[in-house]
Amino acid sequence: LPWFSELGLRWHALPAVSNLLLEIGGLEFPAAPFNGWYMGTEIGSRNLCDPHRYHVLP
Repeated sequence: LPWFSELGLRWHALPAVSNLLLEIGGLEFPAAPFNGWYMGTEIGSRNLCDPHRYHVLP
């Protein structure tokens, strides 16, 4: 899809979040790192439609 690459969209292949709170047995770990993977719905609905992100879809 040549037209898709011409849009110039970029996002990380592996999202990482470092400001989550992890609580185990009453102990709180305030900077527990987390990584995950993108689902197609997250890319389509959140990254491309959010007005504070790319906002390229109607």
